[in-house]
Amino acid sequence: MIKNAVFGLLVILLAFSFIGCDNGNGDNNEVFTSSTNETISNDTNSLGLVGTTVSSSNENVAIAAITSGKVKITSIGNGSTIITVSEGLKNATINVTVSSTGNITIGNITKYIAPEFSKLIISNITGFDNSKYLAGYGLIGENALYFVSVEPTQLDFQFPKGAVITSNTINLNVYITGIEDYTFSLFTENCTIAAGDLALFVLNKESPTNDGADYDSYYTNKTPIIFSNGNASIDFGIQMEKWANTGKLTITNFTDGPPSLTAGNLFAGKGKVNDDIYLMFSACPPWDFYYRGTKITGNTIILNVYQLLGSEPEDWRIKQFTGNITEEDYTSYGFTFIEFGMAGEFRNKTPIIFTDGNAQIDFANDIVKY
Repeated sequence: MIKNAVFGLLVILLAFSFIGCDNGNGDNNEVFTSSTNETISNDTNSLGLVGTTVSSSNENVAIAAITSGKVKITSIGNGSTIITVSEGLKNATINVTVSSTGNITIGNITKYIAPEFSKLIISNITGFDNSKYLAGYGLIGENALYFVSVEPTQLDFQFPKGAVITSNTINLNVYITGIEDYTFSLFTENCTIAAGDLALFVLNKESPTNDGADYDSYYTNKTPIIFSNGNASIDFGIQMEKWANTGKLTITNFTDGPPSLTAGNLFAGKGKVNDDIYLMFSACPPWDFYYRGTKITGNTIILNVYQLLGSEPEDWRIKQFTGNITEEDYTSYGFTFIEFGMAGEFRNKTPIIFTDGNAQIDFANDIVKY
């Protein structure tokens, strides 16, 4: 009888031990149920930006989407992840933890904070109304400084964004870029830009297109401009001068050209004379190595002539051209002309002769479709 009692007690103890046993998943029968969290607003108060895209560093833990002005976070599995909300190059992050049951805990939120910009302060600006904008660049060795009104997310290498001229003093942000590396970073160093190597464009609208008519006028520095920790100041009335003295290329007889050109389209060109002279024919000084075309309004157009400072066409740094070029100066006379918006290019058949920077060609007789 004692044996039966002991046996019964063992059976009872074994039963209790199974009741408290772990199920092998380590969660004591906890069940994961996916949940969502939409407590974070997609706005500058919450994130320092208004996000357009969102991503998760671990999509096995949680994923996210932007819906109805909120950042919607959905749990996928137990663990931690970082949700990144982006607006262009701007980023804000949200630390997220998901429990074994699927509950979401929001941790630290790191808002986007705009960087401190270096400034080019331009004072004593007169003669322009508030329908004009100002932007520019400066040359330092193999790099260029950009002077524009916007943050890096809005920068465009081809088309600068200027600050509207609302008073006689404006501030422009300062960035640096390589001549063939079209990426930007804030400029915070010391340098001196030599006389003639800093350009300011007066624009007819905030961001010009390829139409040279978007450019009102162009100024260059008469004296060196000194930057300290990325900052500098310019007295526009004293230190800048209008750049108007450059050669002209007059192109006539468009009507019977190869083929005749379309009124309203833009026309420009560039090409190599020899290893020392590379010319650009443009409606205005180029912001980069891209043409700025003159609109075809009749049988004759006039393009400004500029000389590129480098030996390659992608080196868009320029200066005024007022020199002479004879037929003997040419090792190549393949100037390329282009009608914007139309297929094909055009080349000159014979060398173009320049006197004091000026030349004239007959489109119908001197140019061939390439």
